[in-house]
Amino acid sequence: MNTPLDTDLPAGSAEVVARVRAALDEVAATTSSTATAGVGTGSGARMPSRWSTVQWVAAAACLLAVVIGGVLVLRPNDREPLRPEATDPAPTIPVPTDSPMPYFLAAADFASYNLLERPLAQWVKPGEVVMAWARGGDPSQGLLVLGVGAGGKPLTTQMPTMIDCAMCNKPWSIASFGLTESDRDDLVASIVPGSGLPWVLPVDGWELFAYTTGEDPLSSLFEEQYARGDDGDAVIRMLHPFEALTTFTLADEPIEPITVAGQAGWKLGNTGAIWREPLTGGWVLFNAVDTADRVDGLIAAIVPTSGGEPATSVPAPVDNQLVRVVSVSGDALPVFDSSGASDPAVGLPIPTIQTSAGKFTVDGPTLFVFVAHWCPHCNAELPRLIEGLASNAFDGARVVLVSTAESPSAVNYPPGEWLASRGWTGEVLYDASLGDGAAGELAEAFGASAWPYFVMVNSEGVVTARAAGEREVDDVVELINTAATGDVVGQLVIDAIDLDFMVLEGGGDHVATLKKGPILTFDRETGTPTIVGHRTTYGAPFLRLEELQIGDRLTFTTVDGTRTFEVTLVDRCDGDEPCPARDGDDLLLAAFDPEYTSNTRLTVHATEVFD
Repeated sequence: MNTPLDTDLPAGSAEVVARVRAALDEVAATTSSTATAGVGTGSGARMPSRWSTVQWVAAAACLLAVVIGGVLVLRPNDREPLRPEATDPAPTIPVPTDSPMPYFLAAADFASYNLLERPLAQWVKPGEVVMAWARGGDPSQGLLVLGVGAGGKPLTTQMPTMIDCAMCNKPWSIASFGLTESDRDDLVASIVPGSGLPWVLPVDGWELFAYTTGEDPLSSLFEEQYARGDDGDAVIRMLHPFEALTTFTLADEPIEPITVAGQAGWKLGNTGAIWREPLTGGWVLFNAVDTADRVDGLIAAIVPTSGGEPATSVPAPVDNQLVRVVSVSGDALPVFDSSGASDPAVGLPIPTIQTSAGKFTVDGPTLFVFVAHWCPHCNAELPRLIEGLASNAFDGARVVLVSTAESPSAVNYPPGEWLASRGWTGEVLYDASLGDGAAGELAEAFGASAWPYFVMVNSEGVVTARAAGEREVDDVVELINTAATGDVVGQLVIDAIDLDFMVLEGGGDHVATLKKGPILTFDRETGTPTIVGHRTTYGAPFLRLEELQIGDRLTFTTVDGTRTFEVTLVDRCDGDEPCPARDGDDLLLAAFDPEYTSNTRLTVHATEVFD
């Protein structure tokens, strides 16, 4: 329910409230409801904003939050759930609760050395109006700023990016971000006078983002400065709405939507962030100098100093080089079940991953290995992965370690230091946990059910195999081989001989592809699908093929579904080719025979069944 406004309004407030109410009515009639979030009174800007490329470089320690539960840690023969073992509490940093600054940088190696009150400046003079609209309410998708002076004169204070509107036939000043000149001019031409609001942009998809006038009361703006010895400075600064809009329009790097201290905000390159404080609606800017490699960690270390239950301390962040997972979109993979006869995720594309370094791109066979710093089996797996990479056993496949399920109270915290101490120098993604010791967003989207957890994808980003629990180097190689050469086209399961293998596309170099697993080819005369595999070496997928009996059943699962076949004949033919397909054959399986020679071809004939 709505709470009534306080009837004891300060002097002069009634007019402001009336103007805001009229503006809200007009916003509801001309833009989507989310536009109202940009309207307010007082010194706070009425828009969510990001910060511009003032070339301040962020540097900070990563404040890592995590959760327990939901994921098992598997030994090869042990499936009991394992949770983080408690250890000494993580170090903390006192957070002031009586500061005039709404936020505090809780980075272990940065100390506050100066809190100052900025001189009041009337950026927008009486009678002047500055308004801004954003596409979808998000300035990273496009921003238009309009400045209207008083008495038919230009705006007194101009943004560095503002220009006179030559097409407007009035002294308007305009600025924009993310728009072509043509798009900007088309939008300006669509601006019309409003009733509650001075001006309205009735264009579908565009929302009011900011609105400030010279009549808005001025409030004190504070700034807190931090230093890390002689190696970089940082600042948290409260902004006037005009300054916030200027920051956006000055951006010469991509603007990225992020969350700062639980609030919607925007990040600009590696220089910092800008967001709106929810209690007053005021704008807050964070930037840092000479610490671009740590900008994401510093942003994560920003905590509120007031509002709700004020924190007295927060975990001390630790500097590391982990690339942060920002968002995951698209269909999630099914939860992995190691007891299942087949894996329904095989053949599915992985979700789209956005990181602090940009969109994650799969440009070749890639193995994702999800680990938790407190998991003993992950600790045991790291040396094997390092060995496999050093010896080139992984045949050039990309190995991406995903650090997830973080727990500040558990052993080997923080994960960045743990990985460094174990000698890991490879690629790492930091998947922020959704609770103390629990899986992060990426782990959940990939269907994690145990640590360590492996997901192998081919060069198209399609899953070729998954596994959980400790794996020896040879086991990891087997996972990688499902995608290293040839794309996976399906999964062959024959319960009678305990066979469960991914089948690869047989185009190109058959000899090379067969080293990675069974391949799908077609009979030259009849076009009957034929799956060919080794009986010895390279995983020996067809070692027990001759044990099949008439009536035994097998399944072959592809993106089109699962088909069931029944064995009708086990045959042998001389030469290098499988035995010819017969009438009624819907699938052939073929391998060299006997096991350690190549004198004949063992051929299994099968017919599709539908019961």
